[in-house]
Amino acid sequence: MDFALTEEQTMFQQAAADFCKTEVEPVAIQLEAAHEFPMELTQKMSELGFMGLVIPEQYGGVGADYLAYLLVEGEIAKTSISLSMTLGAQNSLVALPIMNFATEEQKQQWLPPLASGEKLGSFALTEPGAGSDPAGMRTTAEKKGDKWVLNGTKLYITNGAVAEYLIVWAVTGKKPDGKPLISAFLVDKAVSPFKVGTVEDKMGVHASPTTELIFED
Repeated sequence: MDFALTEEQTMFQQAAADFCKTEVEPVAIQLEAAHEFPMELTQKMSELGFMGLVIPEQYGGVGADYLAYLLVEGEIAKTSISLSMTLGAQNSLVALPIMNFATEEQKQQWLPPLASGEKLGSFALTEPGAGSDPAGMRTTAEKKGDKWVLNGTKLYITNGAVAEYLIVWAVTGKKPDGKPLISAFLVDKAVSPFKVGTVEDKMGVHASPTTELIFED
């Protein structure tokens, strides 16, 4: 069995290494010290195709394989774990669920802005009283007319302060056995605004904001 990297995988790995050497390394410590989200570096990652690595070409992405994506993540994490968190949230936590479970119409609408980096994504599951245990979830979504109304609080959300596209998990009812029926909602902040609450003061990873998100009707 041949375990050698493909030409494309090697190309992406080298591109990430070069990017980190010339763009990230000179400012990484400064960004961490200032607790500053690296918006300019994030845009440069978009220009290199990193923000849409796993997204198929038909939706504006690169369509690279998962190993190429992981190689890029690894190179970036060597220099800035905060920047790698942003890349991971965009590709793994937001783009992949949309690719695997959204309707074709939703894919056409949501994936291109994620692939281009025009919109940053975030994954809102964790809650104050439940952690990441869905069985203890308290955020609810109620159908009113042709809309769903979200109410609840999410906690420790990676890039919640800068994200415009969210996947938000909420209880929509009960199963026959009494367990909560949970659904995932695509939320565009421009259409359905939400509040950004506490920004956590962490021991590290300061350039990736971890925040409380509040949904009120």
